[in-house]
Amino acid sequence: MQISGRMSVARGTAQVPAEPSTTRDEVLDTITDGFIALDAAWRYVFINRAAERYLGRPRERLLGRVVWEVFPEAVGTELEAQYRRAAGGTEPIEFENVSPVTGRWLSQRVFPGPNGLVVYFRDVTERHQAEHALREAEARWRAVFDNAHEALMLTAPTGEILAVNRAAERLFGHSADELCRLGRGAIVDATDPRLGRLLGERALNGRASGALRMRRADGSTFEAEVASGVFLDAQNRARTSMSIRDLTERKRDESALQLIADAGRALVSSLEVDETLGNLTALLVPSFADVCVVDAVAHGERAKRTVAGVNQQLVEQASAFGAPSSALVEPVMERVLRSGTAELVTRVTDAWIHDATLSAEQARAVRALGATSAIVVPMMSRGQSLGVIALARCQGRPAFDDADLQLARSVSDRAALALENANLFADAVRANQLREDVLSIVSHDLRNPLNAVAIAAQLIARGDDPKDNVALIRNAVARANRLIADLLLASQLESGKVPLELERHAPRELLQASAALHEPLARAKDLTLEVAGAPELPDIRVDRHRFEQALGNLVGNAIKFTKPGGRITLRAERSDDGVVITVADTGAGIEAADLPHLFDRFWQGAHAKRGGAGLGLSIARGMVEAHGGRLSVESTLGVGTTFSMWLPSLTPGGRRD
Repeated sequence: MQISGRMSVARGTAQVPAEPSTTRDEVLDTITDGFIALDAAWRYVFINRAAERYLGRPRERLLGRVVWEVFPEAVGTELEAQYRRAAGGTEPIEFENVSPVTGRWLSQRVFPGPNGLVVYFRDVTERHQAEHALREAEARWRAVFDNAHEALMLTAPTGEILAVNRAAERLFGHSADELCRLGRGAIVDATDPRLGRLLGERALNGRASGALRMRRADGSTFEAEVASGVFLDAQNRARTSMSIRDLTERKRDESALQLIADAGRALVSSLEVDETLGNLTALLVPSFADVCVVDAVAHGERAKRTVAGVNQQLVEQASAFGAPSSALVEPVMERVLRSGTAELVTRVTDAWIHDATLSAEQARAVRALGATSAIVVPMMSRGQSLGVIALARCQGRPAFDDADLQLARSVSDRAALALENANLFADAVRANQLREDVLSIVSHDLRNPLNAVAIAAQLIARGDDPKDNVALIRNAVARANRLIADLLLASQLESGKVPLELERHAPRELLQASAALHEPLARAKDLTLEVAGAPELPDIRVDRHRFEQALGNLVGNAIKFTKPGGRITLRAERSDDGVVITVADTGAGIEAADLPHLFDRFWQGAHAKRGGAGLGLSIARGMVEAHGGRLSVESTLGVGTTFSMWLPSLTPGGRRD
């Protein structure tokens, strides 16, 4: 290419004939694109007006000068590399770059020739800025689209899915490609009658919203809130937008709040323990669980059990193990009751059944129940466990999770408060009954010795022999003192403030002392009173006076209700972790209906002749428990009665087993 008077411009392999120089210069000066020509030595040989304005220097000062000297900032840049690539070739090249001279974007076409280069360029900064702004807007839109909490979709009115965000992938369990391939029919339950109404409303108004039943990849369905609108895209094609919100969590939260509200109402509606437990199980089944077992605690031991299930078969299976010694997930209930820490079993598996140390019978029952998950929570109040709630879900319901555990804890807290109020009310009723019983005892049993004293005093006043009457007075006073002492002791046992002076004693020695004390009375009734059992036993640590009082009440009771010719046996034997002392008689026995009340204060059987306050057995049990032991009874009508007193033993070193 040669620029001198006339110029030809290489366009590929064709040559463009040059026009007269004046016409050429005028034409090139009128175009809006920049035009420059460089010779083989990189000197400017032509610059049009547009290039002059762009370079910001008069062309007279640039013509004949080397471009790299005029603009040294271009040396080593992409511009130099592209110019030199074009100069070394035979084909024109095109590229866009940021000008090292002005810092603006240029679109350049460079034509090589034998004598240098011809360069056309255009400022495309505004286009690049617009494209950059568009890319930023798209990036922002994509960021919002992909990171939205709700599932978002770009769709066509006919049901094609064109784009989805990550929330939609998570919600439906399909990848974006799968959703776009499958379309609307894969995620919307076509049998939902609300679908037709929503599509019709959208077609009529351009937008619609409502609840629809949706389907996940695993086939499960769920309720969702759907909003959709129709619009035209840049190519004037009809498109639809869809936002989908899973209502499962919201409905779950609403159900949880409703359950807590219902618990607040139901659990304060009664002050009776049994009714409170019944209200609790009715509240939890079937709204929250398929099976519910509630144990209430009294005096540190489980005393009441309530079982509820969604059907009678589940109730029978949950109750089939016997109560209260074993039941659904019994070892877990016991552990939660003692620790006060709730437990969540998300999956009831064979491994869990094994680790839960269930008995073979319990394991079979749990499997028969079909329990798939379980929650066991304590009912705690003021740091004390008032009971335990075991909940199970069976096949067909979602497994319990952490949110369910928190809800169960909230309900158990309210249940504990209701149960505490019911217990306080029961205590108040018992206290009132106790007051009435005490008044009855005082008015009845204390009046007898007082009457004896009054009669003896009258006889003395009339001049009768005072010796016999003084003895009568003394006996009456002694009887009154015993009654008062029993009342005071019963009160102390109730409050847990019985003072004990504990010392080490041999069990057999204590039995022999009690037998010697009661031998005269037994002999007077023609009864045989004997001591039996192992001769070598570990010592026990007891308050001798209080222990003899408790044991004496049992022996005295046996003497009282055993007919002449009968036998009473005091026996001491070692158990696994202590010593068992039994008082067995061959009396008439106790009716089964009376056994649960035998240790109640002031209680006397319907056929018993009133001979005291009815505190003897209650005091005996309270005294044994004060020593850390247990007192139980077994009886068979016509055979006899056996009271068993377990006490912890001492090792040879003086420690308790």
